[in-house]
Amino acid sequence: MTQLIIQIPDDLARGLEGIAAAQRKSVEQMALDRLQSLKAATAGESIFRPEPHIDVLRRVFDLSRHGVSAALAESILALDFPEEDAARVDELNARANEGTLTGDEHAELEAYINIGDLLAYWQSKVRQTLQ
Repeated sequence: MTQLIIQIPDDLARGLEGIAAAQRKSVEQMALDRLQSLKAATAGESIFRPEPHIDVLRRVFDLSRHGVSAALAESILALDFPEEDAARVDELNARANEGTLTGDEHAELEAYINIGDLLAYWQSKVRQTLQ
């Protein structure tokens, strides 16, 4: 097995700790899972958990089936969480790091994670289409 050491900014590390805590995983395992998801996405495999709503959204927004205009590609690549949502994710990550997330907050953080995964998937597909 290859050992890889990555240096990341402190604020990113804190965010990863929150996400990992919400998923009840170590940061290392969560990072490894995400790297495997990224590899799967570039190989055309699904990166999503088997949650029905995510699978349905992926099929509805199948970019390869519908084609991607330059304007649509630019719009998809510009998508991101609004500032209020990014602040909420930071708050949830902080609570996860403290071990004080409620069940509803855990579900909310998971929703943000799933939507972030879906957005990353679409943006990856758009980048592949544009190449």
